[in-house]
Amino acid sequence: MLQVPEIALGDVTFNPMARRVYSEGDVIELTEQESYLLEALALCANTMVTRRMLCSVLQLRYLRVCTHNNISVAILRLRDRLSEVPSLAIRTINSDGYKLVVS
Repeated sequence: MLQVPEIALGDVTFNPMARRVYSEGDVIELTEQESYLLEALALCANTMVTRRMLCSVLQLRYLRVCTHNNISVAILRLRDRLSEVPSLAIRTINSDGYKLVVS
């Protein structure tokens, strides 16, 4: 997956290279793992991304071994970080994957 300089998500801007989310003057710092996951979800905003696809992203860029539990924990942490951004929400889709909902 190619890293893009910035991704516009409604009134929010995500910079994957800097691992930062900008929202209404606030800056949210992300970990490397959170940034990779958000980038994958943001490039497919409002569309489901399967757990398998997210594992592939992490295996290529971050982890050698990835399990569904790794994804669940990482998504939980990412949701916590993004809780201050009301226009972004990560939804679980039938336990098969996740969707970044941008409002």
